[in-house]
Amino acid sequence: MFDWLRNDGAKFDKLKLRYYTEDYRGVHCSRDVQKGEIILYVPKKNLLTLDMAMESPIGSQMAARNFRQRLISPKHSFLATFLMEEKRKPDSYFMKFIDILPKGYTNFPIFYTKEEREGLTGSPFQHQITDKIKDIQADYSLICKEVPEYRQFPLKEYSEMRIMVASRIFGIQIEGHKTDAFVAYADMLNHRRPRQTSWTYDDGVGGFIIEALEDIKRGDQIFDSYGKKCNTRFLLNYGFINLNND
Repeated sequence: MFDWLRNDGAKFDKLKLRYYTEDYRGVHCSRDVQKGEIILYVPKKNLLTLDMAMESPIGSQMAARNFRQRLISPKHSFLATFLMEEKRKPDSYFMKFIDILPKGYTNFPIFYTKEEREGLTGSPFQHQITDKIKDIQADYSLICKEVPEYRQFPLKEYSEMRIMVASRIFGIQIEGHKTDAFVAYADMLNHRRPRQTSWTYDDGVGGFIIEALEDIKRGDQIFDSYGKKCNTRFLLNYGFINLNND
């Protein structure tokens, strides 16, 4: 993935990816960073956007049926569809990004086993998990009903991609147009509040940037903020809880 980004002009020489376990990683400073420095630049060419998803072969069929107004989670469904389409194209331009996405999703509650769900007995969070599963199944069923070729995508894979989208996309504005996008490398920063960095799409440089909001020492982990949320939302949509959630 890093070569793919570099070849298109991405800049991330101030960053270093570290693995803590096989499934847990974070982004660290490769040198001292000062407040106001740009620590990541990803060109527009490397972004997977909602607009691209709606123009894809199956996405365009969904758009023609006005699914953007009819689905429970329309943008998540379009982007999930685009990922599944691209995964099936050996020559996909975005394969290097797709290859580094998680292979397992057992930390997300909608994929908990029966025994794990029993550990939540008596908690209202059980209902939130059930509602999330039903919403995903409802959207999937509606798409399959009106776009028959959608059945090539199994419900389990669609559910995984829906979670992937919900936990990783960035809401941005490109040349005055609002959209959502996957941004390689930017989606690897872990969560912390208060904010340590800020991100945006910069029309002037033609790409997505992350800027440091404070001085960060070489070797320190660099964090993004996923927003001010309760732990039920963090667990349901991101697969973790914040032990010191304010």
